[in-house]
This record gives sequence, structure tokens and C-alpha cells, in this order.
Amino acid sequence: MFKKSKKQINIVKLYGIISSGGRKNLSLATVKKNIDKAFEPKETKAVALLINSPGGSPAQSEMIANYVREKSKETKIPVISFVEDVAASGGYWLALAGEDIYALSKSSIVGSLGVLHASFGLDEFIKKHGISRRVHTAGKNKVSMDMFQAEKEEDIVRLKKMLAEIHTHFKDWVLSRRENKLKISEEDLFTGEYWVASSGLDKGLVDDIVVSMEHKLKELYGNKININYIESKKGFLSGLLSSKSSLYSDVVGEIKDSTHWSRFGL
Repeated sequence: MFKKSKKQINIVKLYGIISSGGRKNLSLATVKKNIDKAFEPKETKAVALLINSPGGSPAQSEMIANYVREKSKETKIPVISFVEDVAASGGYWLALAGEDIYALSKSSIVGSLGVLHASFGLDEFIKKHGISRRVHTAGKNKVSMDMFQAEKEEDIVRLKKMLAEIHTHFKDWVLSRRENKLKISEEDLFTGEYWVASSGLDKGLVDDIVVSMEHKLKELYGNKININYIESKKGFLSGLLSSKSSLYSDVVGEIKDSTHWSRFGL
């Protein structure tokens, strides 16, 4: 007599800054293989996203979330999201790929449903030190918001328009995934503010705060389930070559990490 196979729940970790640069960052390129693996086995009953990200690239956030949704529709396998420390901004965009969102702590951070652009203004600094900026372009708007040149009003207007468009895309995604669950007005929701999960639960940003991911999955799919973590594997040689070739990008990535995470005091 054949032994009946257990129901399998595959876990995909989505940790870190969302960016196309750096092997430690989240991008569709770095997570696509793991997502594909998660939806492959016939015995898979659900895919869980384990999220710990303060956000990053809007484009990569959208691409990853869209890919997860397409795989879910294609295989008819449901997706559930779990939030560790933070799923904010682009991190929350990823969480919305799940049918339900669960926080693993009352102090997990969710929200920050806004868009930002930040840079430095160094035009006065280089003047003080006798440094001149030389830029030649074909196309009057080719250079915009250059930190070594004084801000131009027309550039600011153009930038704000672009940010507003991206914000609209973000709003549409949130509303399409959570509209019937939200208990907060759009005016208050999309300010860019973020909340701990206990407040996020009251506002409908999360469905519940759970004891643990494993406990919730067993509650949903029974005790006789096999929880499988999908991990990326690297051979010794490829890992060695990768570590040397990406040293610079990792250093830059660490700077980005500290900048993004510092917004949340983490």
C-alpha cells in the first residue's frame, strides 16, 4: 500500500532592500527561481511569503508581486503573506501578493504607503571649494535634479508629477487587494505613515497577528503538513566568484540597507 504524501506548504523568504542592484537585494532576478520552485510540486497546497523588507524600487516591487500572482493563478495555489519585522512601502507591496496578510508580532511594522525621492544638494559646497560642474547634453531635460547644480523649479514640478503617478499605481494596487478589508479612509491611509501591526490590524492592513507562521499554517491546513523552506543553493566555486565580483555592490548595498532600515529604527 502506498503511503499518502503530506500536504506541502512552501515558504519563500523575501528579505532586504528591494533593488535591482546587489546580490543581497530583492529583485525579480534574485527571487524568480525560488518562486518557480515554490509553485512546482503537485502536493503543494499553499505558498507562504515570509517578508522582512522596508521597501525600495517601485518597479521591482511590482514585478515580484505580479509574478507571484501570475504563478498563483496559473497553478491555482493560494498565497499567504507573513510579516516579520517590517513590510513597509515596497515591502507591503510584496505582502499584498498574498490573499491574506499575517503579522508575526504586535510590533511588526506595516504601511508607509507613499513614494519618496531623496538626494543631497552640493552646489554650494563645490562652489566653496572652487569646483565647477561640467555637463553637456543633447536634450534640455536630460539632466534633472543634479545634486551638484542648483534646483530648478521645472525639475521639481516634473519630479513631483512622476512621484504622484507612482503613488497612484501604489494606491490602485492596495485598493485592488485590500479594499473590502480596509477600515481607514484613503486620505489617512496613503499619507506615507506607518504603524505597528496592532494598529495595522485595526486599520485592516493585516488580517491577524499570529503566534507563529507554523502554528497558523497548521491551523489552516491541518497538523499533517510538510513545511518546506525554499532556499537558494550555490556551489563553492560560484559562491567564491560571486563574492569577489560583487564586493563593490555589496558595500553599496549595505549603505542602502542602513539608510532604509534607519527610517524604522531597526
